Amino acid sequence: MPEHYKPLREDRGPRRVGESIEQLRPGSTALSSLQQRWTEVAGDALAAHARPTKLAGGTLVITVDDPAWASQLKWLEGDLVTRCNDALGTIAVTATRAVVRAPRST
Repeated sequence: MPEHYKPLREDRGPRRVGESIEQLRPGSTALSSLQQRWTEVAGDALAAHARPTKLAGGTLVITVDDPAWASQLKWLEGDLVTRCNDALGTIAVTATRAVVRAPRST
């Protein structure tokens, strides 16, 4: 057996796909849940201009279509973090960071 090979120290029985994905990309199931419920969490106005795109190390990266919405997100950060965690039922989001991207042309 090669030296770099290390057997898994866990039950190798069947498990849900989401559990496997969560091991490979921590935060991915929480992000997916937030993406699905984003309008409920953020409200119609914010959801029309912003989307959660990444969750890593407790920071939720939100892509917005205008710098004004990035400023708005900074003002709403505390409330938005609370609403995200309430929706997830756990403390997965501790901060937000806005990234401005131009809307896609159709």
